[in-house]
Amino acid sequence: LISGNISEENKMSHIRTMIHSWVFNEKFSLTFEDFTKYKTGSNFSGNLDAKEIRKIAVKYGVTFDEKSEEIKSLKEFRNKLAHGEISFQDASNLKGIEYFENLKTKTIDFLNSFIIAVENYIDQKEFKTTVTA
Repeated sequence: LISGNISEENKMSHIRTMIHSWVFNEKFSLTFEDFTKYKTGSNFSGNLDAKEIRKIAVKYGVTFDEKSEEIKSLKEFRNKLAHGEISFQDASNLKGIEYFENLKTKTIDFLNSFIIAVENYIDQKEFKTTVTA
């Protein structure tokens, strides 16, 4: 999770600070320099969809089973744009503004539901009983 040229003691100190802040609902600051020390990239590369988000929820024991075709559509559009398969102009000509407005709204609703599920997981302290493999 945390790698780089940081001493084990320093890593543990930052981890303790983060956990303490989560448990006691306190804010902590992490400078951009500190963040970039820990940022090692993700396995997602913009490819998260509802299925992958549900897998993450299952992995950590978060109760969340909502589905969203809109997230999948968003991921597919993003990938086509990122890989140069379509231009922004072509993408905007393929679907009307209403489509993109709906996509945005449904995506935000889905992500808000996921955030609420994670907040409930934390509020109920389910992380104390969850065992991951």
